[in-house]
Amino acid sequence: MILIRSSIKKIVLALFLLLPITNLSAQEKMNRVLTLDEIFHLVTENSKQLKLSQKGIDIAKKATDVAKTSRLPSIDASLSFSYLGDGTIMDRELTNITRAPMPHFGNNFALEASQVVFSGGAISNSIAKAELQEQVAQLSYEKDLMDIRFLLTGYYLDLYKLMNQREVYVKNIEQTNLLIKQIKAKHKEGMALNNDITRHELTLQNYELSLIEIDNNCDILNHHLIVTLGLPHNTVIMPDSMILGIDLNIHCVFYG
Repeated sequence: MILIRSSIKKIVLALFLLLPITNLSAQEKMNRVLTLDEIFHLVTENSKQLKLSQKGIDIAKKATDVAKTSRLPSIDASLSFSYLGDGTIMDRELTNITRAPMPHFGNNFALEASQVVFSGGAISNSIAKAELQEQVAQLSYEKDLMDIRFLLTGYYLDLYKLMNQREVYVKNIEQTNLLIKQIKAKHKEGMALNNDITRHELTLQNYELSLIEIDNNCDILNHHLIVTLGLPHNTVIMPDSMILGIDLNIHCVFYG
């Protein structure tokens, strides 16, 4: 029994130690390169706002179908059953009672068909109104789709610009660090002043602060994109470098 309990404790301890590793791996960022075409495709499939607009179109279409059924003939059917007991016959003095057998069960079936011949244009107007509401729902969907695509295009281009700026700042930080090392070496030899070191260290801090700001802005834009596209929260969208060769005016008109 002691050995069994010891083994169980070891297994539980091993599983407990593995949990943080599993959670850590689940939180790891996953880079995903997406083109603008793929962005538009994903938002059409996953956008909650567009799904609501599509629901509006479906509801309007059903309302149109219901309105059109008013032109069709209507058929009413009824079925009834009855039961009668035997008859009783007696004279005026309520004597000489005699029972008269008669059919007990009875049924009745009726079928009625009707169709509106003239309604003063009420049916036609109702159908026209439903069709107009369907067109409005379709236009609303297309407007929402265009607005979201323009919004995502702006996010996408801003993210691409920030990532390029980030590369520039990273290179500037590397070069400034190298320059500070060189100036410190010259300072030991008496060929540079402390002010030179301080000036470049201040420049380095400004670069690092700008890099932090760029990273924060990238995270914000990435969050907006993945929420709108319905992607996992640990996805990091990497814009396609071929975006520079795309005519955005023609691209947006084509997808609109």
